[in-house]
Amino acid sequence: MSLREWEVKKVRSFVTVALTTAASVIAVAAQHAAESAVAMTGGPLTIANGAAVAEEDSCDIVKDAKARVPEGDKIVLTPDGAAGAGEALFFIEYERCQ
Repeated sequence: MSLREWEVKKVRSFVTVALTTAASVIAVAAQHAAESAVAMTGGPLTIANGAAVAEEDSCDIVKDAKARVPEGDKIVLTPDGAAGAGEALFFIEYERCQ
C-alpha cells in the first residue's frame, strides 16, 4: 500500500495581533521524520512591518517535487525572529496528488 501525497499550493497568513519593529519572513518547508526540513520553492511568506490586525499576505508554492508532502510528513513554518511582537494565523492550501 502506498502512502498518499499532498501538494502544497499556497500559504496564507492572517494577522491577529499587529506586528511591530520589523517584517516577519516565514520559511515554508517539508520535513520527513528526523531529517532536516527542505524549503519549498516559491516561499518565503513575508508579513510586512506594521501589519495591522486582519491584514492578509500569501505566497504561492511552485509545483515541483519539493511541494509534495507524503502522508505522515510535516509542513514546517519557521519565522526569522525579526518581528518584535505580533501574531498571525496560517492557512495552507493543498490538494491530494493523483
